[in-house]
Amino acid sequence: MNSLVVDLIEEIKSQISVRDVLVEHGVEITSDMFRCIYPKHLDEHPSSSVYENDRRFYCHVCGRGGDVIDAYAILNGLHNSQAIDSDE
Repeated sequence: MNSLVVDLIEEIKSQISVRDVLVEHGVEITSDMFRCIYPKHLDEHPSSSVYENDRRFYCHVCGRGGDVIDAYAILNGLHNSQAIDSDE
């Protein structure tokens, strides 16, 4: 990946919060906790956390997590490269 693309990805990550993407996609967040968004983890109780300072999320049960691009990709059934190319 060239440095211009890497810089653009880092800019996106710094400008868009994980919380905003989760809420925009209908994820209910209570006290920084929410149900895991990974399709294979059928989470009945909130087990995932949003870490605003690090701009990341993490599921304390299945161990999956990531940044805003990971969250967008998961919530839209995309690979990360597709999420980056998305014009939404």
